[in-house]
Amino acid sequence: MGALASPPEQLQAPLISPAPPAAADDDHDAARSSARGKPAAPIIYLVYESKTSGEVEYSVAITSADGLLPDDPSPSSSLLSPVFNLTIGVKHLDKLQGTVCVGGGGSTAELAVSYHRAILAKDPAWPGFCVEYAEEREVGAVVWGVDVAVPRFLRERLARELPRGEAAFDVEVRDPGSWLEPGFACKLAKIGRGPYPCK
Repeated sequence: MGALASPPEQLQAPLISPAPPAAADDDHDAARSSARGKPAAPIIYLVYESKTSGEVEYSVAITSADGLLPDDPSPSSSLLSPVFNLTIGVKHLDKLQGTVCVGGGGSTAELAVSYHRAILAKDPAWPGFCVEYAEEREVGAVVWGVDVAVPRFLRERLARELPRGEAAFDVEVRDPGSWLEPGFACKLAKIGRGPYPCK
């Protein structure tokens, strides 16, 4: 009987050794080495809540006016003696400020009403008033002019605009005694309307 053939040897897949890790640059290796064995630094998020303070709001209303047309209707008459009744308002919303004064506090304010840059009436020593935080006040004032010379073209324009309610005036408030708020102005205020915001 012939000899039995030995079973074929099992084929084994060749062993492939894993590729060596890619070399890192020296700086990266140094950073990794220094970080080994140290706890990771915590990440801290800072949340900032902004609480913006309010402002001090100023306003002016011209409640009434008189004397804006000359007593003498002739074209040669250039003099006006106007009187303006004003309401000046202050709304104190700025918690960073203490008492806010317009004049007041022992000082006075200067008021002036103009029409296209021509000053018609003023009060150089208005006593003014003060307000505290979160307070709102309105105070009346009367300013006038006596025999104010007004150019003819402005008088004619004023005579056209007054019956239509279109005449607009600028009201300026100055407080020479205040370094914090030396003054403000309200532009294009019309009679019987408002109040108008000031800047």
